Amino acid sequence: MTEKTPLEPRHWRDRGPSDIELRPVTEPLFLSWTDYLARTSDVERMAWCAEKAKRANRRNRPPYLPTIPWLSRKSEDRERADIDWFQQKLEDMGLLPLTPDNLRLGVMLIRAEESQKAAAALAEPNPKLMVTKHQVWAILETARGRCAYCNSLAVERAPANPATRELAPWAQIGRRIGSLDHVNSAENHPDNLAWCCLWCNTWPQERRPSATDHGGYYPKG
Repeated sequence: MTEKTPLEPRHWRDRGPSDIELRPVTEPLFLSWTDYLARTSDVERMAWCAEKAKRANRRNRPPYLPTIPWLSRKSEDRERADIDWFQQKLEDMGLLPLTPDNLRLGVMLIRAEESQKAAAALAEPNPKLMVTKHQVWAILETARGRCAYCNSLAVERAPANPATRELAPWAQIGRRIGSLDHVNSAENHPDNLAWCCLWCNTWPQERRPSATDHGGYYPKG
């Protein structure tokens, strides 16, 4: 009598960390950084880095700058940033405690300051910072394929459905899939980019050094 494999949930998909994982963890495709270099070509590696650069350039955008908080639709963290920034500006201007007259004066002064900054920004060139495939390769090579957060060897591609090319379930090997992370903002400055596994990139709260879950792999070489 053959042993039956566990049935997969009908609508299973990656929803974040889970205590119960029914899918088996496959063996690593690459045993070390040296093995990865030996079994891939320069063309393959640069093509992969080009994909990472293209995705990073699509996401690149200026950092969020707080402004006078009004009742408008925005995320909670941005609204909190606006309020904290506004209160600090009023304090720096000596307009606290807050009164109706102080509020009107503060808003007028901040609007004038922002208008001057906007005019100065328009007068200067502001090219979009683009990352190249060679810069991505430099980041990957310096890291030797290791995740900056959990240190797992992350040089595998995310699995995809061959028919649709859509992302297939990847939780079991999430710590072995390579990705490019924007560390502090969405800017493509080299100091703001790091190589990491897809698991740590997707769920920052799961960034644990030498984690053994989700395919974490830590060869000596």
